[in-house]
Amino acid sequence: MRLFNARRWAVAAFIAGLAILVLPAAASASPPAVTFTNVSCSTAGYSFTATGTGFPLGDVDLWLHVYDNLNPTGIGQPNPVPSDASGSFTLDFHAGPGQTLPATVTVTEGLTGTVLAGPYTVAAVGCGTGRPSGLTTTITANPTSIPADGKATSTITVQAKDFTGANETTGGASVTLSTTLGTLGAVSDNGNGTYTATVTAGTTPGPAVISGTINGESIANRATVTFTPPPLPTTNDQCTKGGWQGFNGVFKNQGDCVSFVATHGKNEPGKNIPS
Repeated sequence: MRLFNARRWAVAAFIAGLAILVLPAAASASPPAVTFTNVSCSTAGYSFTATGTGFPLGDVDLWLHVYDNLNPTGIGQPNPVPSDASGSFTLDFHAGPGQTLPATVTVTEGLTGTVLAGPYTVAAVGCGTGRPSGLTTTITANPTSIPADGKATSTITVQAKDFTGANETTGGASVTLSTTLGTLGAVSDNGNGTYTATVTAGTTPGPAVISGTINGESIANRATVTFTPPPLPTTNDQCTKGGWQGFNGVFKNQGDCVSFVATHGKNEPGKNIPS
């Protein structure tokens, strides 16, 4: 912040009495005003373009203050915005993760702190209906627990939501999904704001975390499907035709599976194989 700006102040010195008169720079013909465009929102925060007109002419120190959920009091989030020779300025403002709209904006004179314009409210209108948001879109799984048998499945559903949390009711978004365990099938657009895919369990037990993107934006919400160890065989029928391979690798071959059934079988279903 400059304590003295030669272009901002007009100084007239009077020799008689050595009086000094300091006059502020000329004001613009129209009152100060700020408009906001290009409002957008994502999991990374939000952004907008602030355009000011009618401010004092010349290289004047102005500060644009943004108050939101993370900066609710004091001076908000201050941003220097020197006006040009026409008393105008343009600022591309970018908030960080966790900062959400609506926001309140004021513009003050740098040296005195005098409010020259505002307060203005920047609403989430640019993030509303018809524009899916990764911040509010959800990912769910049904069921949330399946056996790790290499064939069990769970349906993954993505519900597209706008920035206000309202469900989108039409399709057309680009949705991708990934999983930390098992395999995922192709994503289907159901045309009603939901998107589905099928995750198939592998033979390794553990949590499968499903994450995704919508229109290239990361979806904050995730779903978890737990792959549980499958129950051990109790009949020889479960060991035949490759069935022994579905027990999480505990059997070396079909003979091992049949031997286990003979030893433990129906009397002790689900019992772990002795080491």
